[in-house]
Amino acid sequence: MPTQPAESPGFPDASLPPVAPVRAWAIERIQRMASRNRIRGLARIAWLGHRLVLGTGTRIVAYRNRFRFLCNCDSWYSVMTALGFLHREVDRLLPLLNRERAGRTFIDVGANAGFVSLLMASSPGNNSAPAHVHCFEPNPIAFEMLMANVALNPFGISVNNTAIGAKEGKAVLTLGADSTGSSLAPGGLSYVPNAGKKEVEVMTLDDYCEERQILPDVVKVDVEGHEPHVLQGGRRILFAARPYLIVEINSKALRENGSSAEELLTLFADLDYRVFHLATERARGRARGAGTREHWNAYPEVESEDITGECLFDVVGVPS
Repeated sequence: MPTQPAESPGFPDASLPPVAPVRAWAIERIQRMASRNRIRGLARIAWLGHRLVLGTGTRIVAYRNRFRFLCNCDSWYSVMTALGFLHREVDRLLPLLNRERAGRTFIDVGANAGFVSLLMASSPGNNSAPAHVHCFEPNPIAFEMLMANVALNPFGISVNNTAIGAKEGKAVLTLGADSTGSSLAPGGLSYVPNAGKKEVEVMTLDDYCEERQILPDVVKVDVEGHEPHVLQGGRRILFAARPYLIVEINSKALRENGSSAEELLTLFADLDYRVFHLATERARGRARGAGTREHWNAYPEVESEDITGECLFDVVGVPS
């Protein structure tokens, strides 16, 4: 499927109400406090008072003077993302990964509205080379927001309205009632209200990267339990490029996709990757980039007891 142009089909910039300066100041302060994660209960307080800060409807919010992002003030996910409470661990990690790679080519599988793609595009690198992000989102509602967010910012981001899987073809996507929670699992996810089904195109990472001669430096995968299929369809490029991997492990979603957390960890090992917890509350210390992999010692490796029972956390795959 051809890459889509970075145009906004449904959210033109001029039609959205601006955020007042005092609100913009308050949003920036909350984002900075969220990044430090030092105030217990701040996320709950921010959600309860978010309409005072953000207003109502859809707003364009600046994220720490790095990029602009469309925030749906009626969506918990959108509000918590725009205020900096979600994906902050990824934001801390990206500069460390950039120091260890000469290039700045990123792949975002399950991009949703594009917040992580924008983090990738705006993360500092070890040279002046511009970053380029290739992102994939099959949900039509999320894709519309993704297109609008890309159009709001001057970055090199290629957007693809397709799913990524183990083989090319078509699949049925069960749409989540919100822009999140859409799944390729048969019947969708049992714990997510659904809003219908849609047939979508499926590509593989191998074919996409080989057709475009892409060697990715970082690949992020968050696809509601479909992660093993994405990695299986990218074996050739993962062995050729040895990118860092940022992957969600959601045992319940994996099980409803016919897999498990144990099988996903086995796949990491088969691909010759070590797997570390991403969240700092699981780490024994703060990671410090030093141009080597020694800083990974600050993060505990994922072990079998970590995936006993239900589990939901993000991991970093480091090539051995």
